[in-house]
Amino acid sequence: MIDLGFAKKVKDWTFTMLGTLEFMSPELLNGKGYSFKSDVWSFGILICELLTGHTPFHNIDDPIRIYEK
Repeated sequence: MIDLGFAKKVKDWTFTMLGTLEFMSPELLNGKGYSFKSDVWSFGILICELLTGHTPFHNIDDPIRIYEK
């Protein structure tokens, strides 16, 4: 289900931008740095996708509009 190629051990905050746009938290997209809370956001998106069959932003084709939402 996952490949831990992007895995990173972090104590407090990090600023690395990795992953799929639809799963990125607002903190990550704003470049403010992020912590474990961002992982919880991404996990919530995953749960939504497993329950509904699509992500919350599935109907938006333009990446810029996803950033804005």
